[in-house]
Amino acid sequence: MKTKTLELVLMIFFIYAALQVTKGMDFTGTWLLNEIIRFLICCIVVVIVLFITNRIFKGKEK
Repeated sequence: MKTKTLELVLMIFFIYAALQVTKGMDFTGTWLLNEIIRFLICCIVVVIVLFITNRIFKGKEK
């Protein structure tokens, strides 16, 4: 499996997991702020997954 394909699959999986975990949480009293916070959490998850996969595959290329 190519690394880009693996990164995309992992990102989709972890975004779905983050959305499922935060589904029932009420961060604030308004719907809009809740969705903005969930979006920011998903962005953080994407950055973390990219960082981890880049670290793993950079080590294997050398």
